[in-house]
Amino acid sequence: MRHSLLIALMIGSFSGISEAQAYEASVPQFAQERAVRQMQNQWQNIGKVYLADGKTLPAAAISVNNPMDDGLLQDKVACTPKSCDLNVSLTAAQSEQLQALRISGIGWVLAPRGWKDVEAAVGVNGSQSFLLKSPDGRESISYYNSGACVGCAYSAASPFFPQALKLAKENEFGYNDPSAAIKIVRPNSTNALFSYTLKGQYTTHGKAVFDSGEDIPYQNLRATLKPAQQDLAGLILNTGIH
Repeated sequence: MRHSLLIALMIGSFSGISEAQAYEASVPQFAQERAVRQMQNQWQNIGKVYLADGKTLPAAAISVNNPMDDGLLQDKVACTPKSCDLNVSLTAAQSEQLQALRISGIGWVLAPRGWKDVEAAVGVNGSQSFLLKSPDGRESISYYNSGACVGCAYSAASPFFPQALKLAKENEFGYNDPSAAIKIVRPNSTNALFSYTLKGQYTTHGKAVFDSGEDIPYQNLRATLKPAQQDLAGLILNTGIH
């Protein structure tokens, strides 16, 4: 059960090996029950994270299962100005709405305050994933990092990058063709900015990175926030994982 979130995110990123189809985005779902998540992904307040403009945000540390052994990976060390800093500048209003989360084995991510329903995992191959949802479950932030799994990277990146699609086909990995329902802008060959709106859901904005020459070929971060908080979605995506 310990890697179920990673498996669920990979399955959600591409479909069958034998017959490709257009990529279909879906609402992210937790892979495990709340009680299991709370046991594996324990929450610890660790003070404040210090921003480049002198502002601070409340900070919390979140544990994950140790993929190499029994027990948890956790870092409960309290923050200091030198140990917890992010090169981010915010308006006063934005700083009142955000928190900083240090997810063990993954890194720092910004998220709206009050969000604590989380599921996070790391794999033995370096893969990483998390899903964080709002209290009402209608908003979310999700992240997937393929680690050293080359096939996983090609497959998951195939709907967003022509080169990944080509490599997946050539190596007979599972893949999905791009979907006309997803708007994609590629500022360069290794980055893709995308957005889509599922029926009855808020618009999702995402940022994907793919470089087949890197040790970690593929990463994908998505934020689904209500319309009044779209500026926070941009901040979360631009800040990324640190």
